[in-house]
Amino acid sequence: MVQRRDIFKIGGFGGLALAAGMSRATVHSDNLDSKPFRDINEELYEAIVDLPVADTHCHPISFADQQVTEEDFIERLALSAFPLPSYFPPGVYAEWKAGDAARRRALDVEHDISGVRKGVVDQYRETLFLKSATKDLARYFSCEAELSAVIEARNERGDYAGYMQRLLADVNMKTVMIDTGYSDGMGADGIARFEDAIAPAES
Repeated sequence: MVQRRDIFKIGGFGGLALAAGMSRATVHSDNLDSKPFRDINEELYEAIVDLPVADTHCHPISFADQQVTEEDFIERLALSAFPLPSYFPPGVYAEWKAGDAARRRALDVEHDISGVRKGVVDQYRETLFLKSATKDLARYFSCEAELSAVIEARNERGDYAGYMQRLLADVNMKTVMIDTGYSDGMGADGIARFEDAIAPAES
């Protein structure tokens, strides 16, 4: 999986140079393509690529996402989807999610739940974040850079705890600071299970 630190290979020094007070003319894109800048970028990349990473704001997630559809996956990523239940009267969205086809149709007639959810999913599907994540995960899974292929490869992993451990190991994640302000409906036992699942990263 391509790590975010790889960005320094593409001219990350330019941003650092601007932050350090160098003029925009000095760090113009033409200059950034010069050998001195490329050498500095490469040195910086080599210096940081193997450094351990700390996630300073992680929310624990349940094991409900072991198998997902594209829409479920997007709903979990999209901040606009986090309050999806709030788009409808209390309990209606949960009832729709748990209902059979007939019950969903009846609730759709009354509340257009499928339509609202589709609007959220379709908009988020076009975001740069999701497109970038899809490409990164496709590299990780060695599959086609399409969300459908990524979801298929992800679902095939089966062992969700092992999948999370491998993802964290891939980016050298050593420390995870867990924020239980949102804990996916889990109590202490669920959070402990999540902590076990992301080991050996410390939480």
